[in-house]
Parts: sequence; structure tokens; C-alpha cells
Amino acid sequence: MPSTSIRKSEYDPDTEVLSVWFVASGKRYDYEAVPAEVYAAFKAAFSKAASSISTSETISATA
Repeated sequence: MPSTSIRKSEYDPDTEVLSVWFVASGKRYDYEAVPAEVYAAFKAAFSKAASSISTSETISATA
């Protein structure tokens, strides 16, 4: 099951800081020295998880 604990994320390529906001706490965590390719992989995984949730909800709603 995909994680639904991440509310949003932002990445600053100039400083290589990845900021992640979590649903439960609402807190933001900053991760430093994150290479752009690592953020790209994170974003791709997050997009796949969100897509999976939407697909599951659609299937459940129409079943």
C-alpha cells in the first residue's frame, strides 16, 4: 500500500534541499545535500503512489 503520510514536497536545486511536509504532524523536514537525481526518483515514486491510490479508489467506487 502506498504511503499517504506525505502532504507535499519541494526541492531547491540550487541548495539541494528537499523539504517534506507530513500529514499527521503538519511538520516540515528539510533534507540537505540531496542530489537532483535522488529527488527525481523520490518524485517519481510519490507520483506512482498517488496514481495507484486514485486507481484503487476508482475501482472501489465502480465495483
